[in-house]
Amino acid sequence: MTLDDIRDAVQAAEWTQQMVDKSVGKMARLCAGRLRVSDAPAYTLRTLKRELRGFNMTTGEWKEE
Repeated sequence: MTLDDIRDAVQAAEWTQQMVDKSVGKMARLCAGRLRVSDAPAYTLRTLKRELRGFNMTTGEWKEE
């Protein structure tokens, strides 16, 4: 494996991560208002709630950790 191969692999991974992040945003818009009827497991809802504690609804920004 050459340095160029590694560089290309890192660029591909970064692009893939950007696409995943965009997809998560789209899924969040679909989920909003539908969680009660979604049959989502309790552990998933707990995880979401825990993560959202770091979001300030007033400012629309994430709190520093």
